[in-house]
This record gives sequence, C-alpha cells and structure tokens, in this order.
Amino acid sequence: MKGTNAKKVVRGEWTPMGSLCYVLGVLLMLVVAVTLCSIRTPRNQSSLMERFMDFQLPLKKNLAEDVLLSSADIDCASLGSPLKSIPSDEQYHPKNTLDAEVCTSKYMQHCYWNATRKPPPPQFLQALREYEALHQRCVGNHNLTELFVAGKVPEGCKYLVWKEQDGKGNQIMSLVSAFIYSLLTKRTLLTMPSLGHVDGSLHHLLCEPFPGSSWKLPPDFPLDAMLQQTDVQWDYFHKVDNLTKNGSESYLDASSTISPSRLYITLSNYNVPDHEDRRFFCPAEQTLLSRIPWLVLKSNNYIAAGFYFLPEYRQALNQLFPDRAMFLHAGRYLLNPRNDIWGRITRFYDGYLLNADKKIGIQVRSWKPEYNPILSEHILRCATLNNILPNVTQEDTAPPTKTPPERVTVLMTGLVAQYHHDVREKYLRNANVRGDSISVLSPSSEGVQQTGDVEHDKKALADMWLLSFMDDLVSSPKSTFGYVAHGLAGITPYVFVRWGFEDYTQYNGCERSNLAGPCYIDTPHGQECPLDPPGTRIGDPNAAVPEIQHCRNQWGVGVFPG
Repeated sequence: MKGTNAKKVVRGEWTPMGSLCYVLGVLLMLVVAVTLCSIRTPRNQSSLMERFMDFQLPLKKNLAEDVLLSSADIDCASLGSPLKSIPSDEQYHPKNTLDAEVCTSKYMQHCYWNATRKPPPPQFLQALREYEALHQRCVGNHNLTELFVAGKVPEGCKYLVWKEQDGKGNQIMSLVSAFIYSLLTKRTLLTMPSLGHVDGSLHHLLCEPFPGSSWKLPPDFPLDAMLQQTDVQWDYFHKVDNLTKNGSESYLDASSTISPSRLYITLSNYNVPDHEDRRFFCPAEQTLLSRIPWLVLKSNNYIAAGFYFLPEYRQALNQLFPDRAMFLHAGRYLLNPRNDIWGRITRFYDGYLLNADKKIGIQVRSWKPEYNPILSEHILRCATLNNILPNVTQEDTAPPTKTPPERVTVLMTGLVAQYHHDVREKYLRNANVRGDSISVLSPSSEGVQQTGDVEHDKKALADMWLLSFMDDLVSSPKSTFGYVAHGLAGITPYVFVRWGFEDYTQYNGCERSNLAGPCYIDTPHGQECPLDPPGTRIGDPNAAVPEIQHCRNQWGVGVFPG
C-alpha cells in the first residue's frame, strides 16, 4: 500500500494478533481434552476387556498390557496368593507372548494353585516352544478343508483331529490326552465340536492355547461326512493282519500301499468288537499309525496313562515329565478358561474364598438325580473321621483350639443342592469341637447334567477350576469331573469308599487316594499285540511298568507319582 508506513505481512511470520489466536486455540484444546477425559464411558458401550477389568477388583486396570508386553515375573501378591510371583522361567506361556486375543487366565490362574507348587520341567517348556512353532507352520496359510478332503498334508506336517464325546470332564481328559499324543508324535492338534453343541464346545469355552495359530477347524470342515468314507482303526488293523497271514507282504513293507490317508480312532468305554480299539497301545500299530497323514480321535477316556505301555513313548514321557505330573503340566498349559468364565471364577473366589485360613473342596457325583440322605451322612462321616472337618458338639459353644479361631470354607459342587444344604445346616445348627468358623458354599447346582447347554457348561468349567484352587479335596469315585479338579490341583484327594452303599458305615467314609492325576478307566488289560514279536502283550496294567498303578478304591489305572 503506497503512501503508508504499513508493514507487509509475510506468510509464516508471527504477529501480535496471530500469537493471541494461537494461545487461545491451545487453551481451548486443553479444556476439551480434560472434559472428554472426565466423562466416563457408558458401561453398556465399554469393551469386553474393560468390563472384565472393572469387576476384577484385585487385578490392575492395565493388566492386559502388563501381561502381554512385560517380560517380568507374574505378580501374584496383589491377588492375596501365598505365591508372591511366578518367575519367567516357570511360566507355561511367556508373558511377552503377543496372543491374538487377551486371555487373562493363561497367566493369572497359576497364582491360585497354592496347594502344590510344581514348576514346569524345562524339557517340557522346550518341547512346548518347538510344538508351537510346528503348529503355526502347519496351520498358517493352509486350507485345512481342502487338505483333509484330498488326504494331503504340507511337507513335514501330520494332523490329529480331536472330536469331543460325553460330558465336560470326559472331554477335558480326552483333549489333554490328544495333546500329549500330538507332542509325542509331532502331530498338529485340531479341534472339532460335535454337531448341535457348537456354542458349548470346549474350544468356545477355552482360550486358544497356541500363539500365532488356531486349533479350531473351520465351520465348513466336512468331518462327519468324510468319516463315513474313512476306515476305523480295527478294520485297518485287520487288513494288515490278513496281508501278514497270507505272506504276500510284510505289514511294514505294505504300509506304503495300504496306508489310508485318513483313519478314525475311537477309544472309549462303549461297546467295541472284542475291545479291538485297545490295539492302539501296541508298538506295531503305532508304527502303522505314524504313516497316516490324518488321524481323527474320538475318546471319553484319559488314554494318556496308556502311553506308558509303549516303550518309545514311555521314554519320552519320563524325559518330559520327570515328576510324572503329566496331566497337571499339560492341563495347566492347554486349558485356559476364556475371560467371561475366568471372571466368574475369580469373582466367586475373591468374594467367598480369598480370606479363608483353610479351603476344602468336596465334589459330589451322585449318579442319580434323586436325593439320597445316605450320601449326606456318608459325606459327613468322611469329613469328620478323617479330620478334614471337626466334629460337632451338643454344647452351645466350644472353646477355639486356635487363637483366633480358624476360618474354614467348604466348597461343595454337585448337581443336587440338598447335599450342600445338609452339610451347611449341620455346622450352622451345632458348634464344633475345635471352635472353628465353618462356612459351606456351593457355586452352582443344576439338578441334572446338561452337556451342550452353554450356561451349564460354563458353570461346570468354573466349578472344576474353583475346586482345583482348594487346599484339600474330597472326590467321588469314577467321576471325570473330580479327576480334572484334583489333576489340575496336583492334590492327592480323599475318595469316598463304598459310595452310595448302605454298608459305608463299616469304613471311615473315604480314604486318601494313591495318585493325583485322573484314572484311565477302560484300560487295555490283557491286550494281545499280534503284529509284534510273539509274546508281546499288555498283561496286568498294574504290573506292566512301574509308572502305572491301579487307582485305589476306583476303577482303572493312573500315573503313579515319581
């Protein structure tokens, strides 16, 4: 502008007015930011993890970030656990593993198993890391449906498809067995739910165990359709028998021409022709199975105990599990309840069990839906005669034997609520000789088993885990539900003797078992192995190998502690 002293404003040059506008703009942004931060996100709009953290009071708000990104020890002290921390070299899942989903129980559930401190063996941890790499390589970027239908596999890969059977206790024992078999045979474990039970399937209740890959088969996987065209193991073994008897080919030489691409293996306590499914535990049959790309396993048993009958597997198991706590270590790695179930577990524990001086779990499997008062009397006889709980007295009060009195919490699980009610009323209406403070709780009572009902299955899983967090356990015989609880806990439980029989009064009600892990009920007793050298057979499982013994007061055999 000519004839004035006005100064031309150059872009990017500060002026007094520009400075004022800038300062006001910054202040306005700060006010907006503070206001937004002070507004609480509506609860119904918060994420699942935010809601989970909101009601997990003992856990820190940033637990997910801490767990997944930190390589430090797992902090147990904040949960009130006697275990202050779990060092990084004793973690089944390293804390710095970046999983596709946040699964709190993978890391924090180990703080609750206080009764037995059993760090995972280093050999087992090394095998896990190698297996995780194998699983990722054989699942990632492969169309599993096309491979299964064609009977093909990528180089260096073989698969084991696990198919669930029966209730959740049976399924868990079978799944852990399938995982151990996959470790021993270097097969990639995949899971397939039964038709009609998809939402209640274990892989919808548990977190993905393997980092970077999924064990879930795709929804369109044609398992049931293809099984109609797939040999069952005893039919295949008979084909090999016939070839060998005819002398046309050795079964070893013939394997390349007669080995199917898929084979269906059933190992259950249902009717099988002459128990020929048990030939699975013969060495020659395992050689045959090793050449088949796809194996489908359906079982309701803890068949892992039978792996000790095979010399090659026995040697490997003793290296992986020198303490013989096979179910404990494999289960604690593999079985991780999803966050909604884990929230149910920890809310109950923190609200009712955390401050107890002594926690007793009593697992009642009555087998019949009708209430039987004999069982209530049996439970009390077991608890008092074995000094698990104090006896009651007719006096109004009893002086405490400890100062202050011991706080004892009894957790009772079972389908029939009346048994919990009877035990609770016994200690509510009467003082006890030790003067203890005794509370009797039951997290659920469903009346009847409802496998496949999602809410029922979630409660069942939560009950098993709560039982496994107790200091001591009393279990019903032949109950897979109880097997899982004391197997995960590593507790050698008391087991009811003459359960449900009127002559139970001749005994102390229960007796301490001889092992903590599950029992393999339908054992390969007296199994002949016709494809092996003459004389090869599994006679008495109790005498076959030192690692296996009969379960005391129960059917079947189990892995005896080392």
